[in-house]
Amino acid sequence: MKKIENTALQMIAEASRCPDYGPDMVKSLMKKLDMNEKGFALLMNVAPSTVRL
Repeated sequence: MKKIENTALQMIAEASRCPDYGPDMVKSLMKKLDMNEKGFALLMNVAPSTVRL
């Protein structure tokens, strides 16, 4: 029973991890969503300087 609990917790922890997006990925996503840096930052709930390219 304990092994099943550990596996479930590991799956939840892995699913909740945020992926790392590099500058090219962010730029591509912003273009796809037709958003500028300020709008994208608001969407992601981060400071505009975080997504400044």
